[in-house]
Amino acid sequence: MLGFKACVAKVEKALLSSVLPHDSPKEPRTLKEALSCPEAALWRKAMQEELASLRKHETWRLVPPGPHCRPIGCKWVFKIKYNGDGTINKYKARLVAQGFMQQKGFDYNETFSPIAKMTSIRVILAVAAHAGWTVHQMDVNSAYLNGDIDKDIFMSQPPGFRDKKYPDWVCLLGKGLYGIKQAGRLWYAVIKAFLLEIGFRQSDADPCVFIRVTQEGTVIISLYVDDHVIAGVLKAVVTVKKQISERFDVKDLGPAEFVVGLQVSQGEWGIKLTQATYVSKMLEELGLTNTHPVRLPIAGGDIKSVDTDQAPKLVNPTAYRNIVGKLMYATIGT
Repeated sequence: MLGFKACVAKVEKALLSSVLPHDSPKEPRTLKEALSCPEAALWRKAMQEELASLRKHETWRLVPPGPHCRPIGCKWVFKIKYNGDGTINKYKARLVAQGFMQQKGFDYNETFSPIAKMTSIRVILAVAAHAGWTVHQMDVNSAYLNGDIDKDIFMSQPPGFRDKKYPDWVCLLGKGLYGIKQAGRLWYAVIKAFLLEIGFRQSDADPCVFIRVTQEGTVIISLYVDDHVIAGVLKAVVTVKKQISERFDVKDLGPAEFVVGLQVSQGEWGIKLTQATYVSKMLEELGLTNTHPVRLPIAGGDIKSVDTDQAPKLVNPTAYRNIVGKLMYATIGT
């Protein structure tokens, strides 16, 4: 078994080298990396799909820049989406506005937008298991693009896709593009108004939990940005899913299998939650897959006090905080 100091040394090494799973493709950090890596064709296709969605939602229109126009920038963000078993689901490219360039009081005011608490999601799953309900899941495609921008915001054209006819023009945003500071708030206002309109009641305990009781049965929805967990009597769940799909462009994921990092298994025996894939991937990223489990997360033998003033400084404090955050997520999840 690896000793405590050996484990610390391996983690330090992982922080220095940013270890990634050897059998997983690397997520590009820039457009140049995306177009020069072995998966370039997949990333280019992902960008084209993103632009097609933006055009469909009429996210912006090109306009000539005014004399005092200072457009904010934008960049491509690349993400590999995984299934619950760790296999690759899709390559996702998202155009994100550089909202840090926005000025408060000029092109945005309030920005806060709630998301469902992990406690709420676990309670809903527990209630569903006790009542014998089904739990389904839906994603709203490009959810933020459903919110109308409440300010005049100008943005530079997408990198790598500048209009050849009007290369110097800028984008006047009409929808809440990802990265815009108030985009999440605008989307929440839209989905909340819709759910109240079709008969749901907002929970007093969590603003992202909505409940509806009809002759078909009870349905509970939790909102985690664009991810909807829908629990209830099957007939009532099907009705709600149909109503949502008639209003928004959605992806029906069917029975829930992977909810905000939780693997969900449903059967006659109830509902089982696990984060095995999440934890395994985290260990692989840190190079700790060959270590052995112990009953207590402390070194064996005599425990000596540590003088923190004399302890060596972390080589990468940001990465260390990232690891702590991942451990905390596993703690509150399962």
